[in-house]
Amino acid sequence: MIPAVNSQGGEVFREVAKSPEYIALEAKSETQMKKTTRAAYAEMQAGVDVEQVRVGLEVGDELYAFEATNVNVTVKSFDALADDVESAMVKAADITLDAVEVQGGFVFNPQSAGLRGALNTVVNQHIVGIKNSTSTAIRETIRDAISTGRHPLNAAKDIQKQIGLTSRQTNAIENLRAKLIEDGVKPDVITKRLARQTKKFKAQRAEAIARTETSNAINAGRQDLWEQLQRSGALPMEQEIKWITALDERVCQICGPMSNQTVGLRSNFQVTFPKAGGQEEVQLKPHPPAHPQ
Repeated sequence: MIPAVNSQGGEVFREVAKSPEYIALEAKSETQMKKTTRAAYAEMQAGVDVEQVRVGLEVGDELYAFEATNVNVTVKSFDALADDVESAMVKAADITLDAVEVQGGFVFNPQSAGLRGALNTVVNQHIVGIKNSTSTAIRETIRDAISTGRHPLNAAKDIQKQIGLTSRQTNAIENLRAKLIEDGVKPDVITKRLARQTKKFKAQRAEAIARTETSNAINAGRQDLWEQLQRSGALPMEQEIKWITALDERVCQICGPMSNQTVGLRSNFQVTFPKAGGQEEVQLKPHPPAHPQ
């Protein structure tokens, strides 16, 4: 719970981190962002020129095959995700404001520099990252198809179907393909197995994107509302915020050590990421989430 006080130092509310209103907003936002993500990938798949991808694979021209996917043209489909993020940011701030007794007619400004900056970060880093990872996965699949000498038309159709997967997921699909072939599984069975796994991976990717961006948007909206309250005098300049975890078996090794870490309202939390070889990487985060999902 995060206490807020008025300009005279009197406490006016304690905001519950997981109120029913926030839980409902999370569920609604995740559903919408999953829908947007799936629609974006469907549009990207529809834009693939399968015949020209086949030509590129047949002659071993990776760039030609990639350009024939038209990914660079259709990635604009993700622009709608920014609208979903902005909506969640503003609604989260509104929920927070409903819990506050602010004197002096305070009005939340959804066009504030802070909220615009947070939205630009999502657009320029998160959404661009989704686009780039999608392009990288497609390039790697094309490269693999050329290097292994797969049937160009079959490979082109598979590339179209796999749009929306990460590099790790496409690698898993290709490893599964190789294993099934090695085991002597019939081609039609292989096709069905790979289709099921691809569908499962796509659902996981859409959920990961939606869950991460929903959490980011809701926390960014609350953060900006608090900062606006601070500038109005409703919160003191020494106001602090606390990182709260559930402290149960599901809390990961990144978030667990952060539980109860307290910083100034405009300061960053320090997040430590374990790395191979016992190394650690420290990053600064203005608010949750600390990592995807």
